[in-house]
Amino acid sequence: LISSQTVSAVNKYNVENLNLTENMKYKVAMRLQNKGGIWSEVVTANNILIDTIEPVKPTINRDVLSDYVTSTENIPIAWNTSDSGSGLKGIYYEVVDSSGNIVTSKSITASMNATLKDIGLTQGGHYELRVYATDKAGLKSDVSTQSIIVDTTPPSNIEIKHEERYSTTTNEFSVTLNAIEDVSGVKEYVVEVLNDKNELIATRTISVATKDATQKIDFTQLDLKHNVNYFLKVKVKNNAGLESEIWRSDGVKIDLTDPNPPIIRRDQDFVVKKNDSPIRINWEAVDDESGIQNYKFGVGDSPDNVNIVPWIDVGEDRSITLNNTMTYINNQGFRISGK
Repeated sequence: LISSQTVSAVNKYNVENLNLTENMKYKVAMRLQNKGGIWSEVVTANNILIDTIEPVKPTINRDVLSDYVTSTENIPIAWNTSDSGSGLKGIYYEVVDSSGNIVTSKSITASMNATLKDIGLTQGGHYELRVYATDKAGLKSDVSTQSIIVDTTPPSNIEIKHEERYSTTTNEFSVTLNAIEDVSGVKEYVVEVLNDKNELIATRTISVATKDATQKIDFTQLDLKHNVNYFLKVKVKNNAGLESEIWRSDGVKIDLTDPNPPIIRRDQDFVVKKNDSPIRINWEAVDDESGIQNYKFGVGDSPDNVNIVPWIDVGEDRSITLNNTMTYINNQGFRISGK
């Protein structure tokens, strides 16, 4: 017995100054007395549970709903919550846009999941999910929130930049990758090195931890072969989990050999009458691997000596005319050298 009182004949009465215990059930028993002094039978009210504690704040299940979604509608959401007193009665959730406007809202029974249907979110839009629970005593939990960014498109533009088109190194090479992903950002690159027979040489997965998606990758401890072209296959995943198509680089060719010595031809062998008489010189060379990048020529009075006209870089030109670039001495011989 917690309290016992005799009160006047009224239809409503507040029982005060009680010291009830949380989460315990109580009942009220009463009887009536008429003016003749006769008491009625005792009647008992239903059990009353004391509940002063609100439900547990919902924990939104991030395995079901991450910060990024890849659909604009029919988006699953889930949470966990409980109430140890009167029990859960219902869940309220709403989605608001970046301006604070409510996109959708709904009250449901005490379920732990729902689907955001036909809400028409916008690609690239930023939203917030808000969830709270109510119990049977009418108490409300704190509100849980989670940001939602809509990204329905995979990365679509990837730049693959080799340090060089040709390499004289067989154990390593470097490449720089940069993918454009404006919404959720780049999460990782999956990179494969293959030869010109499409045989896999090496593979790397590179995680991106910054907003700048540019990544320089150094492949080491390789065993690359002469006169073989090696290229990359690259696939990019964004933070929404969407993967790009596979992109392929132009490749790097290994060249370990020197070009063949150039063949030099001139339009006359001797008899120069004037210092300003032109001498026409032509040359050509072959390199089967990386090709010829540039030529140099010089003039000297002995083999491997260019003391008359020092080495001149002529780029890819294959001919030159010597005119007023050197002084001829009667009966002097000279050699034209090229490389």
